Amino acid sequence: MTKEVKLMEKLSDASEVRRVSAKSVMFTAARDFSVVSTYRKEASGRVLIATRSVEYVPERKGYVRATILISGYVVTPHPTNPNMCEMSVIAHMDLGGNLPAMVVRYLGLSAPIKLVEKIHEVTLRA
Repeated sequence: MTKEVKLMEKLSDASEVRRVSAKSVMFTAARDFSVVSTYRKEASGRVLIATRSVEYVPERKGYVRATILISGYVVTPHPTNPNMCEMSVIAHMDLGGNLPAMVVRYLGLSAPIKLVEKIHEVTLRA
């Protein structure tokens, strides 16, 4: 689960390098990522976000370096209700180190749900 997202460098209006830290889950070590994310909003209102790991942010003591091979989000507005959208998420990553299969399954099932819950929480505050 995400603990912190820190902006390291703004490359353009649409691209940023970030350090993402994830809390330890159960009895595993905490993870961190060094990533670049690019954002684009299309004329239709659809939003595209693509992220991948880059060798930019130094590794930190106490964290296992994880790698995002590719991840992305496609957020498409609902055609008739401006308060609704459809969100597609894809993520291909190597969480690094040794993780028991039960932890990987747990993260694979719970992380996307928690992400949507967090986005919902943030949008309610906006």
